[in-house]
Amino acid sequence: MRIVFVIGQLSIGGAERQLVVLARVLAERGHEVTVATFFPGGESGRVLLENPRINWVPVCDSRRQSKAARLLQLIDIPRRLRRLLSEAQPDVVYSMLHLSNFYAWLATRGKRNSQLVWGFRTSNIQLNWERLLPERLCSWLSPTVPLIIANSWVGADYAVSQRGFRPKRFEVIVNGIDTHVFQPKLEPAKHLRTNWGVGSDSLLVGIVGRFDPIKGHDVFLRAAGLVAQRNVNVRFVIVGGGNDHHNQSLQRLADELGVQGKVIWAGPRNDMPAVYTALDVLVSCSHGEGFTNVVGEAMACGTPCIVTNVGDSASIVGGLGRIVQPGDVNSLAREISTYEDWAGEFPAEELRSRIVQNFSVDVLCDKTESAFRKVSSFG
Repeated sequence: MRIVFVIGQLSIGGAERQLVVLARVLAERGHEVTVATFFPGGESGRVLLENPRINWVPVCDSRRQSKAARLLQLIDIPRRLRRLLSEAQPDVVYSMLHLSNFYAWLATRGKRNSQLVWGFRTSNIQLNWERLLPERLCSWLSPTVPLIIANSWVGADYAVSQRGFRPKRFEVIVNGIDTHVFQPKLEPAKHLRTNWGVGSDSLLVGIVGRFDPIKGHDVFLRAAGLVAQRNVNVRFVIVGGGNDHHNQSLQRLADELGVQGKVIWAGPRNDMPAVYTALDVLVSCSHGEGFTNVVGEAMACGTPCIVTNVGDSASIVGGLGRIVQPGDVNSLAREISTYEDWAGEFPAEELRSRIVQNFSVDVLCDKTESAFRKVSSFG
């Protein structure tokens, strides 16, 4: 099959990482794979540059700086994308995230041999107007879309029951974790803790994700403030980047809570297996998720998790972790504070085994490949 993936950019995010994994494996299986992004750059794109089997095509050579120029550029992207599709002649166009889905819909109009597949990757989140508008457009257009793939069961139910999506077909294909990459890295983790100034006898609690209000960094910091009052031998690490304005507001919150000295602002990292292994516990505080990649990645590295009961997070943990409600600072602080009481219930081998057996990349790619074959036969 000839497959074109469409996404805004290849930043460090769950959808972006899953797209890269899918593109790599499907290319290895002999499919002609093109990845179309609106703009060049992005940490996840480095993998594509190293893979000669994948054609990565940014439809714009750069992102314009002024708001007016950027708006004109965004308006022109569907035309540029349509031209790319005319050259690639794909059997399947698979887009992820609402704006990409809308643009892919525009670009495939009238192309009967290119079947459109949308990726739906969220659940129960509050959208600002910039995200709400393309989501509403996609909801209205969804009856014309041959297939939507959700990456979580909760997300699929949310799309239909709450957001009004009505595609011709809906499938759930949960994310895959590359367990060859995400596995315990003991020596790198030891060096990382040393570099961060965290002793072997200290509790290291981490959150991993882009700076976005939906990720609940504020909840993490407020819980950190409560835990630090009871336990002086604890450190907190925040791994991720992105929204500078939100980052600055979190820095101010840490100052107000008096935990700035306890927090390591690690920024984006390329050595995530070492990061996960270095943590004693990973916290996912999200208010809305589909499939929470960082939870599966951490468990594959043998690290126990405390997660909010959103998306499929509880299903991923599967009884091998702790679950709190979104925004419940006190419960989160209590679970962190009692880590030593419950951590022994979840041996690292069992955590990793759950991910290997249930959320492998091979299962993800097998199911996606099968879904593509079915939808392309309708063309």
